Amino acid sequence: MNNSINETTTDLANTIADIVEFALFTLIFFLAVAYIILILTDKTFRSNKLNWPTVNICLATALFSLYEFIFIITGLKEVSIMSCRLEGFLIDMAVFHMMYAYCVSSFIRLLAIRYFHKPLFRSSRWLLVNMVIGWIIGILVALPFVFYDGFFCPIGGFTMGLKIYSCFIVLIIPIHIVTLCNASIFWFIYKISRRVHCVNNNRSNIMSRKRDAHVSKIMFLTFCLFVIGWTPVFVEELSISAEHSLPEDVSIFFVLLLLSSLLGNMILIIYANQPVRQGIKEIFKCNGRILYVIEC
Repeated sequence: MNNSINETTTDLANTIADIVEFALFTLIFFLAVAYIILILTDKTFRSNKLNWPTVNICLATALFSLYEFIFIITGLKEVSIMSCRLEGFLIDMAVFHMMYAYCVSSFIRLLAIRYFHKPLFRSSRWLLVNMVIGWIIGILVALPFVFYDGFFCPIGGFTMGLKIYSCFIVLIIPIHIVTLCNASIFWFIYKISRRVHCVNNNRSNIMSRKRDAHVSKIMFLTFCLFVIGWTPVFVEELSISAEHSLPEDVSIFFVLLLLSSLLGNMILIIYANQPVRQGIKEIFKCNGRILYVIEC
């Protein structure tokens, strides 16, 4: 009797957790797509080439959210539309794309700030080449999950070697790349600001670099949030086995922490872009006037 009640309670908790996850993924997906549409449809926003890396991050986040939509719905309906390996490949590929989108963004900003006077590092071709390379890397590093059991397969089939590989590719390498790029940006800005013998004509360039550095700080913060959200999930995957697993409540908390970090990232990306933030305010003001006219 008690076992039956416990199973019912666990099933109810899992269902509620799935609904909450679905709601959070919906909000994350909406914010990511809204940001992409706003940048691509506005000529002023689109002409700022450094908006493109953030669009790339939002695109990878929207793709990840879309995959999770599908898997949550099929999980609630207890229907499997593909093999566990293919599910693992798609999810891991989306995660890799998000992580390496941050790496590409940091690398692009580093060269754009460091070599401000070289048009190549702010050109459309340079940005597109870097973003395409990031997506190709994301696909290639996820390929092992097509041939071996991953997160979505039974615990016994997920080998420790693949767990370590996944953690190394998703966390260790991107953390080093983003940290080194952002440390180089901040050090370069610090050296520039210390040059008291700069001529007046260069002050505008210095201010521009400082603005870029401010955006880089925000992007680095979003990356830190991303790592904070994903680290517990990978630690859990490294520690669990067929004999040992974490309590269900702890696993749900880790997932909600992950989703909170993704949602925080979207909010910070929008907040960091002052013109976009102002544009959103104007849209709400216009909609408010329209609703007021209709009500009248």
